Amino acid sequence: MAEAQSARFRSANPSPEINAVIRFFVTAFFTLSTERQMGSNGIGMIPYSKILEYSEWVGFEDTTRFLKVLQIVDAAYVDVFYKKMEASRNAK
Repeated sequence: MAEAQSARFRSANPSPEINAVIRFFVTAFFTLSTERQMGSNGIGMIPYSKILEYSEWVGFEDTTRFLKVLQIVDAAYVDVFYKKMEASRNAK
């Protein structure tokens, strides 16, 4: 029964299509996230040099655009990380 409900939900709510550009940047972000420094005080930004290396490795020609997009997404990710960390501290 639960499987039938799940199938009905999926057919009524199909997954959105993700275009190739968004998929490319999401994949790059999560791949590069493994390059960030992590310590007892939290996380750092993805190193600039690693973003450029990845851009060259995948053959992305507009390195300036690639760098800007990844840095904007990374800054937002780090900001959310620290806000959650602060909320967790304040909850104690």
